[in-house]
Amino acid sequence: MTDPALAELAAFCGIEPGYHDIWGTWRAASDEAVVALISALGVRIDGPGGASQAVQALLEERWSRALPDSVVVRRSDLGQGIALRLPVAPADGGGKTIEWRLTEEGGAIRDGLARVAELECAEECMVDGHLRRVVRLALPNVAHGYHRIALTLDGRALGEATLVVVPERCHLPVDAGQGRRWWGLSMQLYGLRSGSNWGIGDFGDLAQVASHWCANGAAFIGVNPLHALYSSNPEHASPYGPSSRLFLNPLYIAVPLVEEFADCAEARALAGSAAFAGRLDALRDGAMVDYAGVAAAKHAVLQLLYECFRARDPDHARVAAFAQFRTDGGEALQRYAVYEALHEHFHRLDASTGSWQQWPQAYRNPQSDAVRRFALGHEERIGYFLYLQWQAALQLQAANAACGEGGAAIGLYLDLAVSIDRGGADAWSRQDLYALGASVGAPPDDFNPDGQDWGLPPCRPQAMGRAGYASFVETLRANMASAGALRIDHVMGLARLFWLPLGGKGGDGAYVRYPLADLLGIIALESERHRCMVIGEDLGTVPEELRQALREWGVLSYRLLMFERGDGGSFNPAGVLPLQSLVAFSTHDLPTFVGYWRKQDRATRRSLLGALHAEGVLPVGIADGADLPPAELARLNHAVHLYLARSEALLLALQIDDLTGAAEQANLPGTPDRSPNWRRKLPVTVEAMHLDEALRAVAAGIGAARGATPDAITHDAGQTPGSTA
Repeated sequence: MTDPALAELAAFCGIEPGYHDIWGTWRAASDEAVVALISALGVRIDGPGGASQAVQALLEERWSRALPDSVVVRRSDLGQGIALRLPVAPADGGGKTIEWRLTEEGGAIRDGLARVAELECAEECMVDGHLRRVVRLALPNVAHGYHRIALTLDGRALGEATLVVVPERCHLPVDAGQGRRWWGLSMQLYGLRSGSNWGIGDFGDLAQVASHWCANGAAFIGVNPLHALYSSNPEHASPYGPSSRLFLNPLYIAVPLVEEFADCAEARALAGSAAFAGRLDALRDGAMVDYAGVAAAKHAVLQLLYECFRARDPDHARVAAFAQFRTDGGEALQRYAVYEALHEHFHRLDASTGSWQQWPQAYRNPQSDAVRRFALGHEERIGYFLYLQWQAALQLQAANAACGEGGAAIGLYLDLAVSIDRGGADAWSRQDLYALGASVGAPPDDFNPDGQDWGLPPCRPQAMGRAGYASFVETLRANMASAGALRIDHVMGLARLFWLPLGGKGGDGAYVRYPLADLLGIIALESERHRCMVIGEDLGTVPEELRQALREWGVLSYRLLMFERGDGGSFNPAGVLPLQSLVAFSTHDLPTFVGYWRKQDRATRRSLLGALHAEGVLPVGIADGADLPPAELARLNHAVHLYLARSEALLLALQIDDLTGAAEQANLPGTPDRSPNWRRKLPVTVEAMHLDEALRAVAAGIGAARGATPDAITHDAGQTPGSTA
């Protein structure tokens, strides 16, 4: 940056001045990019001298109150005190008394007094020519939770904040520190084939898989993000670009498992007709998921089920349960359903309308009179979308319960996408929270010399804090509610994200800092409350200080064997993998084992074979050729996972694509129009997998290597994994 005032403003806003790329070259952020990102953060620069004026205004606002909007502190640190910015000079305030009032989450109130002169001074600085002081106020020990604290100085309000008291670490099962190590399956739910689904893997399939594999020793069942996409645009298939991270994709509903299906003659007649059965057979037989066809079939019957539900007696238990679901979902659920109805309405009027930014201006504000009138006039349609969310939530809960009934120590292992689609429900509902004038991406590297633009709007860190991190908490709760473990995609985003001005390229971006300690503390609190482990996707170049912070907060690292190689290219011994990690061979954005083996050079294949021989998991030699017969590839694949099973890593994920011999990966990044991403189905059905003795033997071997058998699985406090304590 060439303008010192702009550089000062950028630092105040958390925008880093530049970064070292993977070649070690320093890339300074341009003035143009910084101005665009400052604007995306909601800070105005008006004309010449505007940057200096903006800094001064922000400083004055910061010192106008003693507390920031949100204070996150570990419970053990309460006695050391929370930082206060006193908007009075030491000479003016030294003899004064601060009165504090703490309203606990449960409603209890505590209060006390503190003399300013007796408070520990942490910092002094000059602000607008006046000396200011940062002091520390000790507070009594209170339970973990979300509290409110208010301060006054001689009767004058100093500030009020959300006080979040958090535990030391994220949740781990009780015997995680006693030498226990677990394994589980990971899969793309949409890709499951079965004789009962309607052309896409569904929550019924998930419950079947959970019941079978957990009874055979799996401690968890992992799936792709299940976030809500677009009901009116089912071809928008990427689970990492969702409309909402708060709600579920209704295409995963197993229609025959909805309770109304048994009572609704019209729905059963339609679903049982020869023509409809033919549609379902075609949808099941396809090698790829036909999202439009699946959506048309499911919604045709689900609409009938909703009409049957509406006809129930008002005193029916289901009616009361639905009403409670709506109450629990609050404003966020209602807005989501209104968005779905609006999106459907305008998409029907013009099929090219894909986002709320294309709606008439009056409907772009969720609080507008036009939106309120629309909601009043379309209550039935809004009710339908609420009903779908209710059914999806019930079926996901049932799948998680199936894990516990099968003996799983952990349960479902869900995935939280890094952000949301800018045209979706979350962005429409919370326009103040998202920087809609920017995108999340990545700087240039060997694989992407122009950098990457993921097209997703980042959260404004300052807006998160101003709202007491309420949206962040809401997102965690929504995704932990039916999970025993949660993977946080691109966990580096808790510390900093690479922002690009809208329409820019990778070289135009800059890193924006986030309140890492605050976010990790809240994750730990929600993790404890939901008894949900946390895994951070930390692939790529990650600063060691971030990895250290993740370890300190109990967030498991995410390790892939294909990247665990030494400087000479040899695969690292399995023993070097850290205890606090989840290990796998591959993931959705990378080749399956079969695809990887076939594409590597001979030196890499020999290195892998050497590591397996050294560990003793492949005693009989296998050739290093790329075109091995399926039986030998399967044996080699089993050996690779036995190798990982012997590691110290707490969790091992077996990708179901590898177990079934799939050759193509789920997603080929950067090819949205050239590859059938997020559509490929598994080569075998769920039923066939459950009858496969070879797969059962794999499970037994992995379980033995991990030191656990199905009968040895224990539970924490006898609760269903993922349930709120």
